[in-house]
Amino acid sequence: MRPLFVVRPWGRLAVWVYGGGPNRVLAIHGLAGSGRYWAGLSAALGPEYTVVAPDLAGFGASDKPRDYGYGRSDHVSDLEAVIHEVVGAEPLAIVGHSMGGILAGLVTACDMDRVSRLALIAAPFPHGRGLPPRLAQNRDRDFSTRRVLYRTLVALWPVISVFVRIRAYPHPVISDYLKHTPQSYWETATSVIWSGDTANALESLDAFAPPTLLLFSDEDRTISRESAAKWAALLPAAERLSAPGGHQLLLRTHFAPLAVWLTQRRLVTDCST
Repeated sequence: MRPLFVVRPWGRLAVWVYGGGPNRVLAIHGLAGSGRYWAGLSAALGPEYTVVAPDLAGFGASDKPRDYGYGRSDHVSDLEAVIHEVVGAEPLAIVGHSMGGILAGLVTACDMDRVSRLALIAAPFPHGRGLPPRLAQNRDRDFSTRRVLYRTLVALWPVISVFVRIRAYPHPVISDYLKHTPQSYWETATSVIWSGDTANALESLDAFAPPTLLLFSDEDRTISRESAAKWAALLPAAERLSAPGGHQLLLRTHFAPLAVWLTQRRLVTDCST
């Protein structure tokens, strides 16, 4: 399967489209991921759904321009273009995993009337305290001494990834893991997760009325319970669920918790009309 491309001022944004049903889902991957992460969701949902899963700028099969800002507003603008050119004017569900959950919330906040439901999966809450010192050191190394090593690893990864087998991770997820640059990784993470303005941009979500899901795992060592509590405070009407599997709970459960929630919500809506 090949992606289609949405042309943006900075280059081409790759979009993976799974299924052909009338119920549209915009699925946003996490940091270091790609849209191919969501192929399993389409399989779990069945033929009545279409999953539209873009590769963020600088990730996956999308272009990786050096003169692109990789800021929060840049990514949101790109996702808006995907909605306009690929999804269309029909109502849609928006789901996001990890950092993609923050972007899902930001896109929803821009135009809440078009979003029929919102699901945030293992999503950190932007704390605005800046980049932690340990991560700042990693970033500095990535942009200096590690750069040659990193570029070599990226160049060899298509070959190396052929031999990598991790039971819970489909091969496309493994092969796309290093399809980003230090610039796209760190500038995206800094702007979306650690910027002080991100939480402010999400504040209007407290007025979001359609069905909302907050799905976390008690085994997740990546996302703090504080993040889950802050999302719950922002979205007090959201349904809160826990599933096993840690940060990659969707892959480890074959997307079942999310798929069940999306299909049940659609049936409830159908019965009320």
